[in-house]
Amino acid sequence: MPVTRPQHVDLVFRILAADPCVTLDTIDEQHAGELLTIWHQGMVNQVVNLNVDYRIESWLYREYPGIRPNQEKSIGLQVQMSVARLTPNVKRVTPRLVYEGSNAINYTYLHSVGIMLGQNLVRDYTDSAIVELGKRLVGLVDPSWNPLLVKLSRLRRIVEQSVNGRGQDSTNIATHHAQEAHRHI
Repeated sequence: MPVTRPQHVDLVFRILAADPCVTLDTIDEQHAGELLTIWHQGMVNQVVNLNVDYRIESWLYREYPGIRPNQEKSIGLQVQMSVARLTPNVKRVTPRLVYEGSNAINYTYLHSVGIMLGQNLVRDYTDSAIVELGKRLVGLVDPSWNPLLVKLSRLRRIVEQSVNGRGQDSTNIATHHAQEAHRHI
């Protein structure tokens, strides 16, 4: 379970409560807190699970080609559920932060899985704010879309090869070099 700091939760609650579509004055304080918690925890869970979900799908696709037809059906259902959340009615009653953030994460996941399947699974995503954020997030899921991560991955392999057999911890050395490279960006 991801951990969030109370001051971050409070900030998110204030941002969500200030959204024009949120009318918390029509419900009691306990239910308002529950609703804000659901929105916040839902976003946290999506962010935490994004990379794991993609890695599992790509591992299954790569290692178990016999299940691909079932996997593609399952992904097709995920596409349908994700696209169903893009309606004007959902947008009207969902805080912008949640609507755009959640749909951008869905875009990221479906974009990456679509590349794996050789399909365009994000053609129904037309909101430019969602698409732009989704494209920025793709690099976090699929390193081949993020030049920095590709360079860091190559650097780690080079360091591992150079220290192999010398009794040094290549992970620590690679991590140090990756942190140094990141500081210079």
